[in-house]
Amino acid sequence: MRTFGKDLGVSHASVSYWVSGKMEPDTDFLIHLLNDFQDWRHDFANSILCIRLPETFKPNGNGHNPDPNPCEETKQ
Repeated sequence: MRTFGKDLGVSHASVSYWVSGKMEPDTDFLIHLLNDFQDWRHDFANSILCIRLPETFKPNGNGHNPDPNPCEETKQ
């Protein structure tokens, strides 16, 4: 957990809390990872946000999805 935390830029205690379910990564932190990285950190943030925010990708009022659902890729 120390290496994983160091690679993410957080303490190993934060990672331990995430793993134990006592806390979740902050949304602003996850967005930072999405915006600043195009490697496993981006994928890590994307997978958590897709679990946390699936309602973001529901059809709008006229029955159409405004954008493709980026979470569909992570389900496969």
